[in-house]
This record gives sequence, C-alpha cells and structure tokens, in this order.
Amino acid sequence: MLRPFAVAAGVGIAGAGCGDVVEADDAGPAGSADAGPAASADATPDAAAPPGPVWIVVDDVTTGLLVGPYAGSDVDAVDWACPAGGAGHGTAVNDRREGAPAATPAERALGPADGPCDPPAACAASLGAGGWVALAADVASLSGCEVTVHELADQAGEAFEVWVCRGPELGDGCEGPLFGGGDGATTRGTIP
Repeated sequence: MLRPFAVAAGVGIAGAGCGDVVEADDAGPAGSADAGPAASADATPDAAAPPGPVWIVVDDVTTGLLVGPYAGSDVDAVDWACPAGGAGHGTAVNDRREGAPAATPAERALGPADGPCDPPAACAASLGAGGWVALAADVASLSGCEVTVHELADQAGEAFEVWVCRGPELGDGCEGPLFGGGDGATTRGTIP
C-alpha cells in the first residue's frame, strides 16, 4: 500500500513543488533525476513523513462459543482520550473476521457508540471467533491515553483483547495485549 506524504519546504525532489503530495513509489529510482527523498541531501524521513495513524486492534479471544448469527465479540465503537488533549473515534478500518456474518461489516465499528442495539447487526461489527478489527486513531502516539471499547451484549463468554499497532494488521509492530474485556461491557484501559 502506498502512503502519500507532503513535501516539506526546502526538501528537493525533482519535479515536485513545495506542498505537492508524492507517492513513495513514484519518486523514481535512487540516483536518477527523479530520485526520491532518500537521494536528497536535504531530505530527512522525519520531516517528510506524517507520524500516524496509530491503529487500535480489538482481537476476539472467545473460545468454545460459535453459535448464533453474531459469533464472537460485537464491537460498536472504539474511542480514545488523551490527558494532553485530543480525543476521537476510529476513522478507518481494516479487519480479518473469518466466519463473521456479512450483515455486520467492520465499518459498523467506526465513529461514536450507537448502542445498545438489537440485533447487534444494527450497529456493531461481529468479529467471529478469533477475528479482529483495526481502527485508525489519527494521533502520533496513544501512550498515556485511555482507550474505550464498546462491546455489545450478545452471548455470555465473549472476550476480546486490545493491542496498539503501527500498521493496520495484527502482527509485527504491535504491542499487547494491553487490556481485555467482553460480555457486553464498555471496557477502558490506559495505554502504557
């Protein structure tokens, strides 16, 4: 996936004007007239690339509960609030929800909490047993921030864990599990 970045003033990329958006793969091979930021003596990765987003991943860890149309945790929303200022909801979503019903798309976890709702398909993303949903937090870091997961009550025994990742996938670049919850509870945890 290409990630656009803004060209900072004074950073020389041949053919790019100040404030232009340049795709990393479109900058040309190193050493060419259209070489990317790594070939410029003035370029610094920190000056050109934006810091975020950070991804909050809710990973279903429900075991032995695969019945019903809403198997696994049912995520209505994920919010965050930081003591230094700044708060929000998921702004983009990625997921791996094998066995989750199509009637509960991952996008239902975006924005503020809608619940309670019945059935969960009306406002939540059912993760399916063992699935996960990743929501973008448009901040450089969530360290010290409180994250809240709004999970809807569907079946007793549903459980999830929360991870913080640098990318939209659960795996390398993730820290956690940082806290967990389930069974329809609104669960909060502070990110170390």
